[in-house]
Amino acid sequence: MKTFRVLPLIAFLLTASFPISIRADDSQAGEEETLKKTEGDESGTSEEIKDENGILVLDELNFDRALQENKMLLVEFYAPWCGHCQALAPEYEIAAELLKKESSDIQLAKVDVTKEKGLAAEFEIDSFPKLKFFIGGDRKNFVEFTGKRKAAGIVQWLKRRSGPSATVLNNISSTQEFVDANEIAVV
Repeated sequence: MKTFRVLPLIAFLLTASFPISIRADDSQAGEEETLKKTEGDESGTSEEIKDENGILVLDELNFDRALQENKMLLVEFYAPWCGHCQALAPEYEIAAELLKKESSDIQLAKVDVTKEKGLAAEFEIDSFPKLKFFIGGDRKNFVEFTGKRKAAGIVQWLKRRSGPSATVLNNISSTQEFVDANEIAVV
C-alpha cells in the first residue's frame, strides 16, 4: 500500500517540475537573444566614421580604421561639459576647413572621452582638451600638440610637424614667395 501512495506523489512532482524547467530554458534563450541584439548597439558606436563639419568623430570601434585611412591625424580628446573644449571647438572646425581648402593630407578628429573611457585610459587623458598627432597609422607613437589653440596656430603647428624641415628654393621667384609667405624666413 505504501507504494501506491508514493507513486502518485512521484508522478505529481515530475509533472509539476517539467513546465518550470521549460520556462527557465525559454527565459535563458530570451536573455541570450536580447544580449545578441544589444552587443552591437553599445553606446551607439560602430566602425562607421561620422564626419561633423570636416572633423571625424571617433570611438573605440573606428579609431584604428581612422588611423589606417589617414596618413596624418590630429585627434582632440574632449569632454562636452569642458569650457576649454567648448572654446576650442569653433577654432578646431576652422582649422579643419583651412586644411581641406589646402588639400592637405592632415585630417582632424575628435573623441568624446565621457563616452570612450577605454581610449581615455589608453592615451592617459587627464585634462581637457588634449590633442595628439598620429603619423603613419601608428597608435603607439604620437606627438603631443603644443601649439596655440587658434585655427592658424593649429594649422601652423601641423604643417611644421608634417612637412619637410627645409624648403627647396630653385629660383628667385620661389625665394620671394617663400619670404613673403612667412613672418620669419632664413635663406
